Amino acid sequence: MNKDEDGNITFLDPPEGKTGDQWYWEITPRDYGPKYVTPEFEAKITLPEDSGDGAKLKEDEIMKEFVARNWWRREC
Repeated sequence: MNKDEDGNITFLDPPEGKTGDQWYWEITPRDYGPKYVTPEFEAKITLPEDSGDGAKLKEDEIMKEFVARNWWRREC
């Protein structure tokens, strides 16, 4: 992880031979980390788009048009 002088955080790509999920699990408190982050903090995070959570978010963005809305959920 890199943090610049403005507080922006960039997560690094995992070492060769490991997926982002494997590596981040080894080096971070995934089970014990914060369960909520403020929008201000989240805006300062950059995830690599080709591994780990960054890849999952990118895939979500690509696939969202193909996902049907839950029939049991109503808009308030």
